[in-house]
Amino acid sequence: MIQFIFLIIVFVFVLLGISFAIKSYALGLISAMAMMIIGVYIAINGIIGIDNILTQALAVSSIGIGAYVFIYGSIQQFEEV
Repeated sequence: MIQFIFLIIVFVFVLLGISFAIKSYALGLISAMAMMIIGVYIAINGIIGIDNILTQALAVSSIGIGAYVFIYGSIQQFEEV
């Protein structure tokens, strides 16, 4: 059975892709914040059934991608105004 965290991860990545497709900064910032929160959750609790170093790599990459999108989207939003 699929764990609920995997469904949340897929939903957030789909949401991020949709925000890139329609160029919505607000939706991108929300999905980036969700990616960072998921990364922290995975770093603290881990994922059952997956090796520890793999979960840490997934957590760090999720936090990194979320932070990059959040910072870049914020800069682009401020430059438009």
